[in-house]
Amino acid sequence: MTTVGDRIKQLRKAAGMTQKELAKRCGYSSLTTINKIELGINSVPLSVVEKIAAVFGVSPSYIMGWENTNAGVNNGIIGNQNSNNVISVGGGTSVGAEGEIENELLALCKKMTMEQKIELLHFAYGIIKGDNK
Repeated sequence: MTTVGDRIKQLRKAAGMTQKELAKRCGYSSLTTINKIELGINSVPLSVVEKIAAVFGVSPSYIMGWENTNAGVNNGIIGNQNSNNVISVGGGTSVGAEGEIENELLALCKKMTMEQKIELLHFAYGIIKGDNK
């Protein structure tokens, strides 16, 4: 049986994120709280479940184990998507989905597992930084 801590740890590792990075994104000053959550020592406040779900683009229900799919609240897309098909990722950078290439990328992303989406996201960041040459 997968616990809340197990799911969080699995998502974090799939994203290549450290406990310290996740703690920072959730508003904690140290990794201790995330470590204790992953180990099952601390329970997870709903506000933190929501923050963690947003970080990984999954639903709070998935984090809690109430649903088995990690398709998420964002139509299976990492980031936040509004009704105009504009996706904002991280610091609010927006990408319009009107172009043919963008639509194809969105369609492919919707078919991927969460781990594949996270890998794709890291790959895309690498392209932008010039790491994937």
